[in-house]
Order: sequence, then C-alpha cells, then structure tokens
Amino acid sequence: MLNKKYLKLKTEIIIYDNKIHILIDLLRFRLKWTFKELKEILFNSHINGAFTDKNDKIIILMYNIKLKCREEDSYLILFHTISTLYHEIRHSYQRVNNPFKWCKGRMAYVSEGDGYIQQWTEKDAYGFGNMMFDRYLNKICDILFEKENVK
Repeated sequence: MLNKKYLKLKTEIIIYDNKIHILIDLLRFRLKWTFKELKEILFNSHINGAFTDKNDKIIILMYNIKLKCREEDSYLILFHTISTLYHEIRHSYQRVNNPFKWCKGRMAYVSEGDGYIQQWTEKDAYGFGNMMFDRYLNKICDILFEKENVK
C-alpha cells in the first residue's frame, strides 16, 4: 500500500512493545541516540514513533499507542500504529528526496508545542499519513476483518 519509490528506502522498522527492549538495543549498539533524544523517547508519552536519521530506522512505540487507546480496543491500536508508520515512512522519504531541506529543518527542529506541527516536515508527514490511511482504510479493514473471520 505504498508507491514504488517508498519501497526503495533502506529504512529498518522496529516496533517496541516496552521500554526495556529499547534499552537492550542501546546496549547492543543497535541504536545511537543522544541523552536528550533517549530521554524524550523513553519519557514523552505523546510520541508514537520516530524516524532516526542517524540510525536510518523507524521506531514505533506500541507502549505509548496502547496508553492512548484502551488496551482492549485492538483495532484502534492497529489504526494508530498504521497511521504512525505512514507518518514516519514519510520522514524517511523526506530525508532521501529532499536532503538539503531535511537537514535545514532538523537544525531548528521543535519537538513539541505549537512550533512542532508548523514545521514543513511534520505538516508533510501528517498530511501524507492521513492521506494514505484514508486512501487505504477499506483495504486495511478488509485485511483485518478477513483475518478475524478465518480464526
């Protein structure tokens, strides 16, 4: 459910169900973050995911998504996860296809508050995520409900 140009991205996707797995990956040198970045990832419950250009990885923080949704509402959790994944994939695409603008935007990046959503990287990623989710919602539901009916 992505254009071919997105399939060429070499970005690894990691889904974390808890914070301990992030710490294990840090100890294994799988992730390279500054202390400030790590603190934000571990303690900011508003973050559903992140694209780390130093690592060329997308991380999805399932434990934060589950906090926002009722634990028993598995469809809402999946919808948030898919939307977050589209958003973060767009960041990877931005970095590869517009590196100068990406670097310029990262130098003055605002991680929260009013300035966050006003940045071109976030406006574009949210717009892309919403567009893709809306475009493929029926297909996503067909896949989810098909698997449910098979059980």
